[in-house]
Amino acid sequence: MLKNSVAETLLSRSRTPTLFLTHGGRGFVDQVTGRMNLRHVLVPIDHSPLPFRAVETANEFPRLITGVAPTVQLLHVGSKAPQIGPNPVTIRYGNVVQTIVDAAVEYDVDLICMPTAGHHGVLDALRGSTTERVLRQAPRPLLAISTM
Repeated sequence: MLKNSVAETLLSRSRTPTLFLTHGGRGFVDQVTGRMNLRHVLVPIDHSPLPFRAVETANEFPRLITGVAPTVQLLHVGSKAPQIGPNPVTIRYGNVVQTIVDAAVEYDVDLICMPTAGHHGVLDALRGSTTERVLRQAPRPLLAISTM
């Protein structure tokens, strides 16, 4: 529990957007054709950290890589979602990490794009930030967007 992976250490210290390809997760590059599929992106959002940079990156990164605008699915786990302009936000209840992982599979996304502000308090230092905990189970690549 006290031993972090290299990826989690990098995630907690990085101040720039960082792409993590998870072991055993589905990638977004077709192994036969080499074509990149970044059509669907999941962005878990909350009031803190502020999600605006992650939403912007979720729209821009796939377009930069593939030339095609993605469908971005905003997800909030809890009762009152932050307002992100005209974009609709899906609200779900339950364990935050498991709900994000389940939504990534259900929506068949190609990428999870998460805002992260690092550790807040002793509990985060011991178990990891929400983004680190999602990374441990992520069924898709995860793009972490630092808000620090």
